[in-house]
Amino acid sequence: MTGDQLDKEAMVAALRLVGEKLDWPVEVEVVIVGGAAGMLLGVWPPGRITEDADIVEISPPIQPRDALIRAAHEAAEELDLSPHWLNDDFTAFGTLDTLPDAWRQRAVEIGTFRKLRVVSPGRQDLLAMKVYAGRPQDIEDVYSCLDTLTADDLTFIRGYLESLCAPHRRNIKQDQLEQAFALLRLLEEDVR
Repeated sequence: MTGDQLDKEAMVAALRLVGEKLDWPVEVEVVIVGGAAGMLLGVWPPGRITEDADIVEISPPIQPRDALIRAAHEAAEELDLSPHWLNDDFTAFGTLDTLPDAWRQRAVEIGTFRKLRVVSPGRQDLLAMKVYAGRPQDIEDVYSCLDTLTADDLTFIRGYLESLCAPHRRNIKQDQLEQAFALLRLLEEDVR
């Protein structure tokens, strides 16, 4: 494993170090998604690695962002990680529209590391977002869960994809959505 690759243990150690270095008067909550979230929640099989943790939300909003990123950069230097291993690039690309409706109600706490509280959308939310994202690693992650996928999971994913057709979802790519529905149909056949 290189310095740019984090397994579950290395990710926890890095988050713990950020919590130690975070210079903020109150607890800061971050919501992460993607490979890191699924890895930390045990959604993906053991041995899954990632290069980063994608932040979709920081609470309280705005104010602690600079302190958080500064602590992440200090941790990166100390642990020989990419300076962007903890990032909020997810929000910069308008991809907040891809968060499932009511995901907050299903959110799961990953851990609290001193003043840093890390939360993630739930398992079904992460799976649904991976189906929509549809990149090779996303498809690999979804298929790594094939043995545990249920009819309820597939129903949730279908409802999520259908919700992406709603007018308030402004940044949805139609071709990507069509590919996601095609992937879902394959998953439905495999789960039968």
